[in-house]
Amino acid sequence: MYLLVFMIACCGTPVNIVLYLPLWYNILMRNPTTAASHRRWRLLRSEKRKQAGLCIYCGVEPCRPGLRGGKLCLESKRESTAYWRHKNPERWRIIARRRKLKSKYGLSLEDYEDLFTAQGGKCAICSYGGSKPLCVDHDHSTGKVRGLLCGLCNSMLGRFDDRKDILQKAQDYLTRSQ
Repeated sequence: MYLLVFMIACCGTPVNIVLYLPLWYNILMRNPTTAASHRRWRLLRSEKRKQAGLCIYCGVEPCRPGLRGGKLCLESKRESTAYWRHKNPERWRIIARRRKLKSKYGLSLEDYEDLFTAQGGKCAICSYGGSKPLCVDHDHSTGKVRGLLCGLCNSMLGRFDDRKDILQKAQDYLTRSQ
Protein backbone atom coordinates (compact mmCIF):
# COMPACT_ATOMS: atom_id res chain seq x y z
CA MET A 1 0.00 0.00 0.00
CA TYR A 2 1.06 3.54 -0.60
CA LEU A 3 0.41 6.25 1.97
CA LEU A 4 -0.59 9.66 0.67
CA VAL A 5 -0.96 12.51 3.17
CA PHE A 6 -2.62 15.82 2.33
CA MET A 7 -2.63 18.83 4.54
CA ILE A 8 -5.49 21.26 4.03
CA ALA A 9 -6.92 24.08 6.05
CA CYS A 10 -10.42 23.62 7.37
CA CYS A 11 -11.90 26.67 9.11
CA GLY A 12 -8.40 28.07 9.58
CA THR A 13 -7.10 24.87 11.24
CA PRO A 14 -4.69 22.59 9.33
CA VAL A 15 -6.09 19.06 8.94
CA ASN A 16 -4.23 15.97 7.76
CA ILE A 17 -6.05 13.71 5.33
CA VAL A 18 -4.56 10.25 4.97
CA LEU A 19 -5.33 8.14 1.94
CA TYR A 20 -4.21 4.56 1.55
CA LEU A 21 -3.86 3.82 -2.13
CA PRO A 22 -2.61 0.75 -4.01
CA LEU A 23 1.06 0.72 -4.91
CA TRP A 24 0.39 0.96 -8.63
CA TYR A 25 -1.38 4.28 -8.06
CA ASN A 26 1.91 5.78 -6.89
CA ILE A 27 3.67 4.49 -10.00
CA LEU A 28 1.05 5.92 -12.32
CA MET A 29 0.86 9.29 -10.58
CA ARG A 30 4.60 9.82 -10.70
CA ASN A 31 4.77 9.04 -14.37
CA PRO A 32 1.45 8.73 -16.22
CA THR A 33 3.18 7.07 -19.14
CA THR A 34 3.85 3.97 -17.04
CA ALA A 35 0.42 2.48 -17.67
CA ALA A 36 2.30 -0.30 -19.43
CA SER A 37 4.13 -1.05 -16.18
CA HIS A 38 0.72 -1.30 -14.49
CA ARG A 39 -0.37 -3.82 -17.13
CA ARG A 40 2.82 -5.81 -16.47
CA TRP A 41 2.07 -5.71 -12.74
CA ARG A 42 -1.49 -6.99 -13.36
CA LEU A 43 -0.10 -9.75 -15.55
CA LEU A 44 2.34 -10.76 -12.81
CA ARG A 45 -0.50 -10.73 -10.28
CA SER A 46 -2.66 -12.93 -12.51
CA GLU A 47 0.26 -15.33 -13.03
CA LYS A 48 0.73 -15.63 -9.26
CA ARG A 49 -2.99 -16.30 -8.84
CA LYS A 50 -2.89 -18.89 -11.60
CA GLN A 51 0.04 -20.67 -9.97
CA ALA A 52 -1.85 -20.69 -6.67
CA GLY A 53 -4.87 -22.24 -8.42
CA LEU A 54 -7.06 -19.17 -7.94
CA CYS A 55 -9.17 -17.27 -10.45
CA ILE A 56 -7.09 -14.68 -12.31
CA TYR A 57 -9.95 -12.13 -12.16
CA CYS A 58 -11.36 -12.30 -8.65
CA GLY A 59 -8.43 -14.10 -6.97
CA VAL A 60 -10.74 -15.64 -4.40
CA GLU A 61 -12.39 -18.76 -5.74
CA PRO A 62 -10.50 -21.78 -7.00
CA CYS A 63 -10.35 -22.30 -10.74
CA ARG A 64 -12.40 -24.85 -12.62
CA PRO A 65 -10.24 -26.93 -14.95
CA GLY A 66 -12.31 -26.50 -18.12
CA LEU A 67 -12.86 -22.76 -18.01
CA ARG A 68 -10.35 -20.93 -20.16
CA GLY A 69 -7.56 -23.37 -19.45
CA GLY A 70 -8.16 -23.41 -15.69
CA LYS A 71 -7.78 -19.67 -15.19
CA LEU A 72 -11.29 -18.61 -14.15
CA CYS A 73 -13.86 -19.49 -11.54
CA LEU A 74 -17.40 -20.12 -12.73
CA GLU A 75 -18.74 -16.69 -11.70
CA SER A 76 -15.90 -14.80 -13.42
CA LYS A 77 -16.40 -16.88 -16.56
CA ARG A 78 -20.10 -16.01 -16.58
CA GLU A 79 -19.33 -12.31 -16.15
CA SER A 80 -16.68 -12.23 -18.87
CA THR A 81 -18.93 -14.16 -21.27
CA ALA A 82 -21.89 -11.85 -20.60
CA TYR A 83 -19.66 -8.82 -21.18
CA TRP A 84 -18.38 -10.28 -24.46
CA ARG A 85 -21.93 -11.07 -25.63
CA HIS A 86 -22.97 -7.51 -24.84
CA LYS A 87 -20.05 -6.08 -26.80
CA ASN A 88 -20.42 -8.46 -29.81
CA PRO A 89 -24.15 -9.13 -30.37
CA GLU A 90 -23.87 -9.95 -34.08
CA ARG A 91 -21.03 -12.40 -33.61
CA TRP A 92 -22.86 -13.97 -30.65
CA ARG A 93 -25.99 -14.56 -32.78
CA ILE A 94 -23.91 -16.39 -35.38
CA ILE A 95 -22.14 -18.48 -32.76
CA ALA A 96 -25.40 -19.34 -30.99
CA ARG A 97 -27.05 -20.31 -34.29
CA ARG A 98 -24.09 -22.47 -35.26
CA ARG A 99 -24.11 -24.22 -31.86
CA LYS A 100 -27.85 -24.89 -31.97
CA LEU A 101 -27.73 -26.31 -35.50
CA LYS A 102 -24.80 -28.56 -34.62
CA SER A 103 -26.03 -29.82 -31.26
CA LYS A 104 -29.70 -30.26 -32.10
CA TYR A 105 -29.63 -31.39 -35.74
CA GLY A 106 -25.99 -32.27 -36.49
CA LEU A 107 -25.87 -29.60 -39.23
CA SER A 108 -23.14 -27.09 -39.83
CA LEU A 109 -24.04 -23.54 -40.87
CA GLU A 110 -22.77 -24.38 -44.37
CA ASP A 111 -25.09 -27.43 -44.56
CA TYR A 112 -28.01 -25.21 -43.58
CA GLU A 113 -27.09 -22.70 -46.28
CA ASP A 114 -26.85 -25.51 -48.88
CA LEU A 115 -30.30 -26.78 -47.87
CA PHE A 116 -31.65 -23.23 -47.99
CA THR A 117 -30.38 -22.62 -51.53
CA ALA A 118 -31.56 -26.08 -52.69
CA GLN A 119 -35.10 -25.17 -51.58
CA GLY A 120 -34.85 -21.75 -53.20
CA GLY A 121 -35.04 -19.98 -49.84
CA LYS A 122 -38.68 -21.04 -49.38
CA CYS A 123 -40.67 -23.32 -47.10
CA ALA A 124 -40.84 -26.91 -48.40
CA ILE A 125 -44.62 -27.09 -47.79
CA CYS A 126 -46.21 -23.68 -48.43
CA SER A 127 -43.36 -21.98 -50.37
CA TYR A 128 -43.32 -19.04 -47.95
CA GLY A 129 -40.10 -17.07 -48.36
CA GLY A 130 -40.39 -14.30 -45.80
CA SER A 131 -37.76 -12.42 -43.85
CA LYS A 132 -37.68 -14.82 -40.90
CA PRO A 133 -35.20 -17.70 -41.00
CA LEU A 134 -36.65 -21.09 -41.84
CA CYS A 135 -36.93 -23.80 -39.19
CA VAL A 136 -35.13 -27.11 -39.55
CA ASP A 137 -37.66 -29.93 -39.84
CA HIS A 138 -36.49 -33.33 -38.62
CA ASP A 139 -37.92 -36.75 -37.89
CA HIS A 140 -38.22 -37.05 -34.12
CA SER A 141 -37.78 -40.81 -34.09
CA THR A 142 -34.64 -40.99 -36.26
CA GLY A 143 -33.33 -37.43 -35.93
CA LYS A 144 -32.87 -37.19 -39.72
CA VAL A 145 -33.27 -33.71 -41.21
CA ARG A 146 -36.10 -33.58 -43.77
CA GLY A 147 -35.92 -29.97 -44.92
CA LEU A 148 -36.60 -26.37 -43.99
CA LEU A 149 -40.07 -25.12 -43.10
CA CYS A 150 -41.62 -21.84 -42.08
CA GLY A 151 -42.64 -21.54 -38.44
CA LEU A 152 -46.36 -22.20 -39.10
CA CYS A 153 -45.78 -25.38 -41.12
CA ASN A 154 -43.21 -26.64 -38.65
CA SER A 155 -45.55 -26.14 -35.68
CA MET A 156 -48.42 -27.73 -37.64
CA LEU A 157 -46.40 -30.90 -38.21
CA GLY A 158 -45.32 -30.85 -34.58
CA ARG A 159 -48.90 -30.59 -33.33
CA PHE A 160 -49.95 -33.55 -35.48
CA ASP A 161 -46.94 -35.53 -34.17
CA ASP A 162 -45.88 -36.23 -37.79
CA ARG A 163 -48.82 -38.66 -38.12
CA LYS A 164 -49.90 -39.06 -41.75
CA ASP A 165 -53.35 -40.42 -40.86
CA ILE A 166 -54.27 -37.26 -38.94
CA LEU A 167 -52.90 -35.06 -41.72
CA GLN A 168 -54.97 -37.05 -44.24
CA LYS A 169 -58.10 -36.58 -42.09
CA ALA A 170 -57.38 -32.83 -41.95
CA GLN A 171 -57.04 -32.74 -45.74
CA ASP A 172 -60.31 -34.70 -46.16
CA TYR A 173 -62.05 -32.31 -43.78
CA LEU A 174 -60.90 -29.29 -45.76
CA THR A 175 -61.99 -30.80 -49.09
CA ARG A 176 -65.44 -31.74 -47.68
CA SER A 177 -66.04 -28.26 -46.33
CA GLN A 178 -65.48 -26.56 -49.66
